[in-house]
Amino acid sequence: MRAEMIQREMHVLECKSVVKVEVFDGLLTAFAKQKRLE
Repeated sequence: MRAEMIQREMHVLECKSVVKVEVFDGLLTAFAKQKRLE
């Protein structure tokens, strides 16, 4: 029971960190595009 809960928490944390990386990557890409347009 406890191990399952811990695994679920780890999975949620992994998903959140992946989303953060994707959002950060998207912001960097948008920023680079803006700089190119100027």
